[in-house]
Amino acid sequence: MTGPECALQGWCRPLTGRGQPAEGSSVSPSMDCGMAAAAAGAEELPAVVALGKFDALHKGHRALAAAAAQLGGAPWLVSFSGIAEVLGWPARLPLVAPCDRQRVLATWGLHCQGHVPRECAIPFAEVRNLSPEAFVQLMAEELQVAGVVVGSNYRFGYRAAGTAQLLQQLGPQHGMQVRVLSLVGLPVAAAEAGEAAAAAAEAAAAEAGAGRDEEYASRNGPQAAEVQPAEAVSSSRVRHALAAGDMEDAAECLGRRYRLVASLEAAPTPASGCGGQVLHLPATTVLNQPPGAGRYAVLASLAGSDTLQEVAPPREAVVTVDEAGLSLQGGGSSDFHLLRQPGARLLVLDFLSEA
Repeated sequence: MTGPECALQGWCRPLTGRGQPAEGSSVSPSMDCGMAAAAAGAEELPAVVALGKFDALHKGHRALAAAAAQLGGAPWLVSFSGIAEVLGWPARLPLVAPCDRQRVLATWGLHCQGHVPRECAIPFAEVRNLSPEAFVQLMAEELQVAGVVVGSNYRFGYRAAGTAQLLQQLGPQHGMQVRVLSLVGLPVAAAEAGEAAAAAAEAAAAEAGAGRDEEYASRNGPQAAEVQPAEAVSSSRVRHALAAGDMEDAAECLGRRYRLVASLEAAPTPASGCGGQVLHLPATTVLNQPPGAGRYAVLASLAGSDTLQEVAPPREAVVTVDEAGLSLQGGGSSDFHLLRQPGARLLVLDFLSEA
């Protein structure tokens, strides 16, 4: 299953506020995450879209979806597909496996007034030359969007000429509510902040003289450390955390454990290792971005393709990641008989920490 994708003739029509795409739309059923809240007979709601890339589905993206729901509509995550191909950027693996996006979005219902956000990707090649004004008009007249939510750094339109401030001006002219959110951040860890404040105090005291120690501490002590600016959550930050093997920071940004999904279609290679058998999967089997080289504690489980429905319960294991791929070793188990469970098509790894 691929990620959200809409052909031009499919997306360029009103977005529906129910759990099913508008009749005739090419939005695939896999993108429809309305589930029980969007059952037949559910109240029709106007569509309110959050605009962004939504690669990581991190806390900042969740905040956009929640704000869209707060505007009284059915929340949609609207992004653009094919950007890398059009602009010649190198291809890279997504941060969330396409088959795992529905699971993540389903957990956002509690933050979104009980509505599970749905996704639609607009083909970038079809709209890349639209001016900011033309794009806003398209959302209002073709998609019939009632509201738009963006982050404060959002840019849109030809050559990214449109800003969040411009959207705030244009939206009401077309009958759309517009809300701009500040970037979501994570506070500096208390211990790190305290150490930083202490080090700064010592350095300043040495420079200014012992007679000013008390004054400096009153202005720059623990109280100042507590109000240090938060670090912005972003997909780039998640990628950097993964590259560094910092699974705790990745989880903080995401609001959940990082999950790696690998295909079992190509028969994994078992081998003997210290403490039991080791299962080797080549790098080509992973469906999303693995962390940097290292050993990690994980919860390993098996799932059916596309749906990620578990066919075997999770168990603790250790995975080694390198350029060749993954090497999974179960906690003391003698073999990997679970991989022969009927319907097992995917290996799911939820990362706990570095081992």
